[in-house]
Formats: sequence, C-alpha cells, structure tokens
Amino acid sequence: PIIGTDITSSDNCDTDVTITFIETIVPSVCGSTITRTWTATDDCGNSTSQTQTIIAEDTTDPTLSGVPSDATVECTSIPSVPIIGTDITSSDNCDTDVTITFIETIVPSVCGSTITRTWTATDDCGNSTSQTQTITAEDTTDPTLSGVPGDATVECTSIPSAPIIGTDITSSDNCDTDVTITFIETIVPSVCGSTITRTWTATDDCGNSTSQTQTIIAEDTTDPTLSGVPSDATVECTSIPSVPIIGTDITSSDNCDTDVTITFIETIVPSVCGSTITRTWTATDDCGNSTSQTQTITAEDTTDPTLSGVPGDATVECTSIPSAPIIGTDITSSDNCDTDVTITFIETIVPSVCGSTITR
Repeated sequence: PIIGTDITSSDNCDTDVTITFIETIVPSVCGSTITRTWTATDDCGNSTSQTQTIIAEDTTDPTLSGVPSDATVECTSIPSVPIIGTDITSSDNCDTDVTITFIETIVPSVCGSTITRTWTATDDCGNSTSQTQTITAEDTTDPTLSGVPGDATVECTSIPSAPIIGTDITSSDNCDTDVTITFIETIVPSVCGSTITRTWTATDDCGNSTSQTQTIIAEDTTDPTLSGVPSDATVECTSIPSVPIIGTDITSSDNCDTDVTITFIETIVPSVCGSTITRTWTATDDCGNSTSQTQTITAEDTTDPTLSGVPGDATVECTSIPSAPIIGTDITSSDNCDTDVTITFIETIVPSVCGSTITR
C-alpha cells in the first residue's frame, strides 16, 4: 500500500506524522512469509506500529509441454524417448526449475507390445501434472524367405532332395526372431515322369506370411537298356536257334520305367543257298525312349546230300546188261536243307577185246 494514500496516520498534536515501512521476506520450501510493518511517529517521539503478515504459497500445478500423442507403429519404428528439458519442458507459476520425471512400462503381447511413457512435472510445493503417451507396437510386415531354389527340369533319377529348413531355407522378420517355416510337397504323376511342387511358407507371430514355390519337372530322356540279345551267328539251315523268350531271355531295364515294353520283329530273306534271318528287339519306355538290338543269323548248307538206290557193281553176260535205274524212283536223294535235290546221271562205256566196262 502507498504511504499517505493507502496508509495514513492522525495525531492529537502533530499534523504531519511520519510513517515508516519495513518489509521482511522469509523464504520457505514452498513459498515465503512476508512481514510488512508500518510505524507512525509524531514529533514528540510517540509511535504506533501495525503489521501485515502475507503467507505466499503455491497450489497451482505446473504445466507440461512436448509430450507426444499416442501412436501405433511397426515394432521396428518405435520412436526414441523425447529428451527432458529439450523436447519435454514444464513451466510453473512459482517454481522456475520444475522437476520432470519419466517412467516407461512395456507390456509384451503375442504380436508386438504396448509401451506406456509417463512424464510427471512436480514443483517445489508438490503440485504435479502427469501426461502419458501410449505406443502400440505391432507387426504388419511379412517375413522374408531365403534359400528357396529355382524351378528345375531333371531326370527322374536325379530329383534333388528337399532343402533343409533352418539350414538351407531360412527366414527373417522385422519383429519375430523365430519365424515358423512350413513345407508342403505335392507330386502329380504324368505319363512320362511327374511334376513336383514344393512350397515353403514363413509365418511370424502376428500371422504375417510369405510363400515361395519351386516346381520340379521330372522327365525321362534316357533310353532303356536291352540284355540277352544273342550275337550274330552262321549256322546250318537245320540248326537255326529258336527265338529267345521276351521277359526271360531278353530283358530290359530303365532309369524311370519299371515295366518296359519289348517288341520283336523277325525278317527272313531266302537266298540261293540258305537264308538271312534278321531278329530285332526294341525296348520302349513310357516316355517313348527306345533302344534296339539286332541279331543276324546266316543260315547256310555245307552238308552233302545222300543218294539211295544205286546198285552195286556187277559182272554180267554182255547180253544181260541191266538197264539204268530210274532217277526219282529207283535212285533217290535226301538233303538236310534242300527238299528237291537234283540227281544227274552219266554213263560211260569202255569196250574191250571181250566185252566192255560200263561206268554209271
């Protein structure tokens, strides 16, 4: 208050009393105590004093600034904690140096976590203000797959084994450190080989998944083999070997087909003296791959025919010379190969002094 205006004094004798003012301030933990004393003194030294005591206190909460809003983020994009005093500040009506404290709690879930960040500003009088940011960390990103081999076309005997999960086939994820990898293989047989589809699926804890597929076409381009086909031979026409039995004497194996078809063709080409026999076996698998082997048999005749009915030597009267036996009736022939042997006849007569010698 202004002395002379707000604070006045009157005296029974002195018309101009002197008023003095003393103020003492005693700070406390929370505010201060202000003592104001006015003393009125007249010219004769008589005085009167009055005192006002003001207790200054703080009951107003401080304010907080810079606390970020709630957010939903990928688990790999959790924002860093704001810096107190730089990002997070506080002001107060009385305290010029407000204390700010920070508490963070993380509650993991099956798929991510919930992060609660709380800042509290407290002034010297214990007045406080708290603000909270809730961060929901989630995973919406598919995991990756590595090591899945490319499509391939192979022989049915060279189908590659399935890569090993965890060794050959691996997965990484932005949040899940232990991604589950599953494997499915389907085999669709065809007339000639098969189609193998191998699918790997990586799934993280949040159900995000990635699949990759390898298609293997197993085919057969290899000819089957033939076993048991006899070698070429030259034989008497009466000794032509019988045809080997398919499945017993003549067999076939194949890299893919377990039941190879074997066919047989025989051609006989007669010649003036015997024949040429060509025997061909062909093994064909389900894919049309085939192998042929041929045996050539040359049938010939090196055996002389026989003669029957030729009469023995004889000495006869010149008037009793026997007539020549008839060819085909009296004189016959047989042969191992020829069913119509040609018989020829030659007669020579050598006269002598007393008769003659006839050679037939």
